[in-house]
Amino acid sequence: MYHSTGPIWAFSARTCSAQAPFPASPCCSLLGARYITKNVLEGDLTLAAGKILQTGLIMLLLILLQAGCAYFTDYKGHAMGAMMERDMRAELFEHCQRLSFSYYDDHSVGDLMARITGDSLSLTEFFHHCPEDIVVNLIKFVGASSSFSPFTGS
Repeated sequence: MYHSTGPIWAFSARTCSAQAPFPASPCCSLLGARYITKNVLEGDLTLAAGKILQTGLIMLLLILLQAGCAYFTDYKGHAMGAMMERDMRAELFEHCQRLSFSYYDDHSVGDLMARITGDSLSLTEFFHHCPEDIVVNLIKFVGASSSFSPFTGS
């Protein structure tokens, strides 16, 4: 059966590209505060208000970029999950159509349908949240590690 969801690596690549600014959020506030205390407040204080405002605007733009990326990732992730669930249910329906009548005599149809809907939903949630979480957390870890490496002295 044709799967319209595409390969999982394609979703991971889309998620990775959308999540790239996420490490900027926690690091942005720390680096912004460090920039203000080290560069702005130690220099000419007549220009300090403008530099602080400029740094605040840059931080606000990064937060808006992060919000846009989070929206994109959530939208694409849930769209992919819905398509995966649709494809799995279609395959399960085709499989149920090929079963013999004696199988349905031995098993309750209600129990089978409850298992099909419950298990397909659980699998869909697992397969669309796990790759997303792995990619997002990996990007956050690498971004945070690279941002904080100047502070460790190594």
